[in-house]
Amino acid sequence: MKALLRAETSDKCAYCESKVPHVDYGDVEHILPKSVKPELRYDYSNLTYACGICNNKKGEYYDAAMPLLDPYRDQPDEHLIAMGPMVFRSPASDRGLLTQKRLDLNRPSLVEQRAERLEAIATLMDQIARTTNDAIKQVLVEQVERECESDKEYAFVVRSYVQATKTLLEQANQGGAN
Repeated sequence: MKALLRAETSDKCAYCESKVPHVDYGDVEHILPKSVKPELRYDYSNLTYACGICNNKKGEYYDAAMPLLDPYRDQPDEHLIAMGPMVFRSPASDRGLLTQKRLDLNRPSLVEQRAERLEAIATLMDQIARTTNDAIKQVLVEQVERECESDKEYAFVVRSYVQATKTLLEQANQGGAN
C-alpha cells in the first residue's frame, strides 16, 4: 500500500510537497483520522503519503465543519497563495489558514528548501530573459515547464514564481516595445 501511495504522490508529502525520502521514511497518512473514522482505516480514498512532520502536526485533527485541505479533493491554489518560498492563506479562506497554521507550512526548514528550489528556477528564468538565441530559449522554456510539473518538489511555489516572473517579463517587454 505504501509503495502505491508513494508512486501516486511522486514520493512527495501530500501536504508540504517535500520529497519525503530526502528527509524521512514517510507515513501512510489517514486524511480523516482513523480514531474518528475507523470505518475508513483501510479505505484507499482516505489514505495518502506524508512526511512524518506533517503527519505529526496534523495528528488526530478532525472537524467536519472546518476540515483541513484534502490533498486530493481540494485545489490548493483556491485556498493558499505562494509568495516566494512562503505559503499563505488566500484572503477569506479559513480552511487555507487552518491548514497553513496546523501543518506549519512555513516552518524554517521548508522555507529554506523552497528558497533553494526557487533560486535554481530564478537562474533558469534569468537565462531565458537574457538569451537572444531562439533555440536555447526554447530548451530553457521546456526545462522550466518540466520543473513546474506536479511530480516535482515544491511544484506549487515554483508554478507561482514562474507565473509571476512571466508576467514581469511580459510587462518589461511591452515597456521596451513602446
